[in-house]
Amino acid sequence: CIAWKSVKGFSKFGTYKGNSSADGTFVYTGFSPALIILKRVGGNNDFRCFDNRRDPINTGGGSINLTSNYGAEGRDSNTKIDFLSNGFKLRCDHAALNGSDDYAFGAFAESPFVAGGIPTTAR
Repeated sequence: CIAWKSVKGFSKFGTYKGNSSADGTFVYTGFSPALIILKRVGGNNDFRCFDNRRDPINTGGGSINLTSNYGAEGRDSNTKIDFLSNGFKLRCDHAALNGSDDYAFGAFAESPFVAGGIPTTAR
C-alpha cells in the first residue's frame, strides 16, 4: 500500500474521467507539475510516469516508465500529455490514459513553493 496526501502547492492526488478523444481531458492540479503518475482504475494497465525533464517538447510530456515492468524504460508515441502551468492535459485517446474509464493520478509540483497561500506556477 502506498498512501499519499495532497499538499497545496506540492502534490495533488485524485481521479479523472477519460473522454476517449485526442483532445483529451484536462486535469487541474493548481501548479505546474514536474512528475505525473497515472493508472487506469479497474484496468489491467501499468502505471505510467511522465516527467518534464527528459523531453524538451511539451506534447509527449517526457519518457514513460512502466512501473510494473522490469524491462528497460520506454517511450510510447501513442500516449501524449501536456504539462501546463496549472495542471496537465491528455493529448491522446489511448485506453491506458484517456479511454472512457476512470483514472487515478498523482502529480508533484515543479516549483513546490507556496507564497501567501498561493502556489507558484511559473518556471
